[in-house]
Amino acid sequence: MLLSVMAGIGGAFNAFGRLVAGIVIDRLHFRVCVLIQGLLLAALHALTPLSALTHPALYFILVCLVNFVFAGVFVFFPYSVEKLYGSALFAQVYGLVFLFKAVAGALIAAVTTAGLGALGWTGILVLTAVTSGIELLISMTDFLVESASLPASTRAKLLLMKVLLKLRMSSTNAFQNMLTAETLAVGGQSGKFNNNNEILKGDGF
Repeated sequence: MLLSVMAGIGGAFNAFGRLVAGIVIDRLHFRVCVLIQGLLLAALHALTPLSALTHPALYFILVCLVNFVFAGVFVFFPYSVEKLYGSALFAQVYGLVFLFKAVAGALIAAVTTAGLGALGWTGILVLTAVTSGIELLISMTDFLVESASLPASTRAKLLLMKVLLKLRMSSTNAFQNMLTAETLAVGGQSGKFNNNNEILKGDGF
């Protein structure tokens, strides 16, 4: 019963977070939004293992906050796909993304089940915090690549890799993010960029 209540309230925070993310991205640069989200998720995931060992109420609060912050993904993802591939390819690429998210969900369940006996729930939560930190570091490369003096072709490849990897589509671990990045990379490697070459100019990123 308690877990059902937590899931329901967490879902409400997720819905509200999407509305807030839409307002925020209208006022802040996309790079800033993604970096702020990465910082918050990394911090919340780092605190989650400690909260699980201290007090159930603290754990419940963190679950609600993670749901709230993670909701920004559903605002950032469509924006990023459209910027990278243009409106002509948006439907195809976005469909592939969610296809692989379903595959990743099954993989996450299998990995969690296999690792639970060895690591326990606390170990799984620690692993989540570590992967969130790695994803934050990947997000920070946005600023480094943007200012680098590199040939246009090399810069485009780095920007593509950076954007794909920094789209942290999971609040549980990085496996889902890795599969999503691989899916998007299929279209990126075939040269199907936005016709306006916005990825080369850095517009919107």
